[in-house]
Amino acid sequence: MRLLKLMPGGAESAHGCRGCKRRNAPRGTGTRSESGSEPGSQHGGKKQNKRRLDLVLATGHSSSEECLMLIREAKRQGVRHMVVTHAMTAPIHMKIPQMREAPRMGAYIEFVYNGLIGPYKEFDFADYAKAIRAVGVESCILASDLAQVVNPVQPDGLNVYFAGLR
Repeated sequence: MRLLKLMPGGAESAHGCRGCKRRNAPRGTGTRSESGSEPGSQHGGKKQNKRRLDLVLATGHSSSEECLMLIREAKRQGVRHMVVTHAMTAPIHMKIPQMREAPRMGAYIEFVYNGLIGPYKEFDFADYAKAIRAVGVESCILASDLAQVVNPVQPDGLNVYFAGLR
């Protein structure tokens, strides 16, 4: 498995990198960078490669098993910032033991207000509070996921969400 960084704009540079700032560099050229890395490397060798891995991997709508697999592989490849996207709600439905495993590999667990209200309601505040305590607050992210027309606007929704978790 290979993880790729999506570059802003998504355009491919002349030398083959999507969204690269070196758009005008001809294919196959490499020059010594200011950091002194060797010629022949498009981006300065390993120093650039480590910078490329300074991204956030969000698991999206993967299954709970796929999320753990993605996190395991991302960690192996050097990704340092990972988030299990709305871990408790559909379609992920992580169980507490899985949510505890992900932070041990370096991932944060996201809890979204959208899973507590309206047509997407699957849980109550008590369910989230229990899971957050089990995972550890230091490994959790609270988010709204309220972009749907049927839901309140994000600032209002977040205020109610935070108050409900107290």
